[in-house]
Amino acid sequence: MKVDYRKELRRIEREKNKVEIESLPGEIWKDVVGLEDSYMVSNLGRVKSKERTIQQISRWGSEMKKPYPEKIIVPSSNRAYLIIGLSKSKKLTVHRLVATHFIPNPENKPEINHINGIKFDNRVENLEWVTRSENTIHGFKTGLIKTKKGSERKDSTPISQFDLDGNWIRDWESQRQVQRETGLRQGNINHVLKGRCKKAHGFLWKYKESI
Repeated sequence: MKVDYRKELRRIEREKNKVEIESLPGEIWKDVVGLEDSYMVSNLGRVKSKERTIQQISRWGSEMKKPYPEKIIVPSSNRAYLIIGLSKSKKLTVHRLVATHFIPNPENKPEINHINGIKFDNRVENLEWVTRSENTIHGFKTGLIKTKKGSERKDSTPISQFDLDGNWIRDWESQRQVQRETGLRQGNINHVLKGRCKKAHGFLWKYKESI
């Protein structure tokens, strides 16, 4: 699904001054681990700061207590994901914050996938823990990773990509195209094609002409 991220960012900006603190239907809140006294995250992808009083030192050296009301924190964006700043030195992506607190990860998978392809939709039902290979396959299926023309060099040889069960994923015009579009290292793929190892980056690779 194609999303106009600029339009979505403008919508977020408009809502900064009218965010409801009350829980939404079906919303569940949990304390943010390590910051239990200050912040909470919900299964709907919202983050809020708790009502609290912080003791500070004024510029004249006297102690003062500054109250902070409970409020919803409106995230910023790095043009790919929504980012939340929980302190001057601690910034987290909202989707990782939600997944960490609401989705078990018994296999210790390193990445988080947005199931519907919309990276601003951080509801818990739209997130899942995945391996890098699973994330890449999902990108191809949803169109998030675009297919482009491969290298036009004369020595380019078409190759095919398979999952570890031997199921075909897609064809590539060259190893360089794979590296350029996905970041998977061409050298590792070449080792598989030359028979030096069985897999690379969680996939099987073959020259298309040999299939």
